[in-house]
Amino acid sequence: MLKTIPDEKYSMTKLRPANSFKWPPHPERTIMENVTLTCPDLRTAILFKFDVIDLAEDGDSKTYFRRHMCIIHRIQDKPDIPISEIINLFTKEEQLEIYPTLTPMVIELMIEDQELVGLVSVTDGKVNVTDKGRDRLEEFRKTLSQDEIVALKL
Repeated sequence: MLKTIPDEKYSMTKLRPANSFKWPPHPERTIMENVTLTCPDLRTAILFKFDVIDLAEDGDSKTYFRRHMCIIHRIQDKPDIPISEIINLFTKEEQLEIYPTLTPMVIELMIEDQELVGLVSVTDGKVNVTDKGRDRLEEFRKTLSQDEIVALKL
């Protein structure tokens, strides 16, 4: 059964935003959207703002990237699908038993990421896969073994 693991008193997890990594997932987006870094040297007085340029595919982002591609695969033939209905394209097992879990908030954030890099377009809460998104999915499929294609239902 999925549950929140309690934080230890002096754990590094105390540095994260309050509602992140809780079970059940927090229903509102309360984690910072605009990521910035301030240089602590007062002589420079500089603020760095980070923008997305692409989806990370390797390392600890591999599971998230695969989820992105599975979402694109499921919605590519469903024009103008509302973001709120995307979760219904996945079984309960696919939503909750595979990491990262798919919740309405996670899907919303993933669609936002996909839109930022041009893989989907969103108009009035309805999503469409772009040509770039279709090409990216096809490139991804070429890197997979037959067993991975079957497991990911691609």
